Amino acid sequence: MLPNSTTAYFGANATANSPLNNDAGGHGKSSWIRRFLVCPERSRGTFTLMTEEEMEYLRLRREEDGDEARVILATRPTRSLLKGLAGSALNVLLSFFISPLLALSVSLDAIRLGGPRPVILVVAPIVGVTWGAVFFLIAWYAALQQLLLSVFYQLQAPVMLLGRPGCCWDGLACRYGYPSGVAGSVHPSLAVYATHERLREQAQKREFRRRRNAKRDATYDGVKSRKSGGSDNDYYAVLGVERDATTRQVKEAYNRLVLELHPDKNPNKSAASQFDAVTTAYRVLGNAEKRRKYDIGGTSVLEDIGEKKRDAVRALFGGEALYTIVGDVKTGSFSQRVVDGLDWTQDELAACRQRMLQRCRDELLTFYLQPLQNHGTNAGNCNDGIGLADVKRRLQGLLNTGLAKEVLCAVGQEYMRVVRYSEATNPLQRLRFFLHVMAPHRVQRRLDKWRALGRIRQHTFKDSAAMVDLAWYTSVEELESTARWVATAVLLDPHLPLEERQRRRDALRVIAETFIVYGQIYKGANRQTMDTLMNSLQEYKQQQRRRDGQ
Repeated sequence: MLPNSTTAYFGANATANSPLNNDAGGHGKSSWIRRFLVCPERSRGTFTLMTEEEMEYLRLRREEDGDEARVILATRPTRSLLKGLAGSALNVLLSFFISPLLALSVSLDAIRLGGPRPVILVVAPIVGVTWGAVFFLIAWYAALQQLLLSVFYQLQAPVMLLGRPGCCWDGLACRYGYPSGVAGSVHPSLAVYATHERLREQAQKREFRRRRNAKRDATYDGVKSRKSGGSDNDYYAVLGVERDATTRQVKEAYNRLVLELHPDKNPNKSAASQFDAVTTAYRVLGNAEKRRKYDIGGTSVLEDIGEKKRDAVRALFGGEALYTIVGDVKTGSFSQRVVDGLDWTQDELAACRQRMLQRCRDELLTFYLQPLQNHGTNAGNCNDGIGLADVKRRLQGLLNTGLAKEVLCAVGQEYMRVVRYSEATNPLQRLRFFLHVMAPHRVQRRLDKWRALGRIRQHTFKDSAAMVDLAWYTSVEELESTARWVATAVLLDPHLPLEERQRRRDALRVIAETFIVYGQIYKGANRQTMDTLMNSLQEYKQQQRRRDGQ
């Protein structure tokens, strides 16, 4: 059973990703399966699930427009029994809902291609029912997989906690494993994923297409282009050029329209607004980088609204400098769409989170632990080391933005819990520590989160203090989860020598104590804390502007 590679695609898109399309020309030897699935160019009268032109069209869309088949079944295993039950129920529901639609669609398409002949009227329903049954079986297999694996991982969790310290959940591989504690090491599964920038572009494309399809039937009142009737947001339509127009063609169209619409030469009242629209369109399409961004996601990508929202969230939790060691918050698919305006797949989110974890691990090792180890700092002389002085100077620049002190305290306390867990020498000690320390803390965090969500009312979103409380209690678990993974990788990697792990443990204890001393426990937002918070955010924003202006 391969839990991380099982995917189910709806309808014809499943065939586009199949190895059956390798000899797309239809000539030479081909299996009966391929002849059934793909219709060759020379025989248009026979029915198949997909023609070669359709397969080529899908391939070009995937490469040029980033359009790809979407997984509609829950296929990523989870260690949560509730999520596993929900995924299993979703797959069963989709099997009863989509299988009849697929059978009907395939049957009608077969009749459309073959005509209402008696043989076709008999064969078409059989073919349709066959494909409906195939999807039904795939959906039930996915449902069974979700249920069995979630139960298995739920039972495996206490075994890992007590018997295999350091073995934690790998969200990218969907199984338990030991995270690497070596700086610069990369998860092997990341080799199959594109860079973060490329994944972000694909997510922007999907979100742009979703919004475009939602508005396709709407009526717009913008200034229309005389050639294609597009709105001001369609810069190609404003200039009257095709989307594949060259830079020279764009410039020629701009020069022609400027001569026609310039207010000094055109007395029409609408000439000024049309002239502004043409100028705006040319500023984008005439710049190669801006045009590339516009082609990805329209004007929303150009304005970078999602990036500005993400910067605001990071500023609230300590700013860009603190983000490099404590990680990001609001990284779920719903949060990514709300905050960043992106449409990520679950696999892409897992890859991005894995890269974030590795970056935080490298930051902790390079700029915090190594200075302490190099100068011989340990728990006994934690106030005297040169390396500790360097760490304190670094922390001084992180404390004045947003909730930086509260974030440092929460992360330091999580580091300390992992240090104490790593000191346990047998399963009984680990069980005692989990029951007395780890479990009560996690339960309290979960209760605080649900209590904050339960207090949401209509006026909550107009109250700044209430919004800050909500943001903290719904995000601190993510920060602690990142800190837990990083500390576990640093201290409990079994491939590291025992002496190195001991030195790291002593250094991380010093780091944790320093974080706690320099930080403070979150006590809720009030008028005084809100004034201080707003002032720090304003100062951070001004610093960002000065940095961008340099």
